[in-house]
Amino acid sequence: DYSTLPNVDGEGVDIYIIDTGVNFAHPNLVGRVFRSPQFNLNLEQTEDDDNHGHGTTSALCAAGTDCGVAQKARIYSLKALGENKSGFGSDILTAINEVIRNASVTGRPSICNLSLGIFPTTSSKNVMWDQTGWDHYLNDGAKTAVTSGVHVTIAAGNGFYGKKRDTHPNCTTDCDETIVVGPMMSTL
Repeated sequence: DYSTLPNVDGEGVDIYIIDTGVNFAHPNLVGRVFRSPQFNLNLEQTEDDDNHGHGTTSALCAAGTDCGVAQKARIYSLKALGENKSGFGSDILTAINEVIRNASVTGRPSICNLSLGIFPTTSSKNVMWDQTGWDHYLNDGAKTAVTSGVHVTIAAGNGFYGKKRDTHPNCTTDCDETIVVGPMMSTL
């Protein structure tokens, strides 16, 4: 049952999807997907339209008419990842900064969705440290958004690809085998 509670349907709320873009013409999203005014990244000349599908899936979970949590919310597409679902941290931070800027202009309740996977630090292949005074740039970006009044949702449990040796230091067989390691930004 994908029904919502009376008057709890996301009306008046902005959801910012930082991802591979959003399909502006999707039947469950049509008429509610917008570009954020000053986000001019325009990856792959798509104008924030989705050419992969992951960002559209995130938008559907958040606000799809037939399947989303907030079925009347406005969706902003900020394409920071390319067709191959990869990108640069600087593009993600540019998108987060635009979310903060636009949310302060509109004054509407805002949610920033980051359904992303980030590789661990080079200093530790297994742990993304959360240290006082310094964080991973994505942690810092999320914290800045939250302190600016934007609710941030982040994928939990996503993994990243690594080699078997990354998780088994004493590996003796099949050490170059590619495995999914995760979850992101936490101990294995």
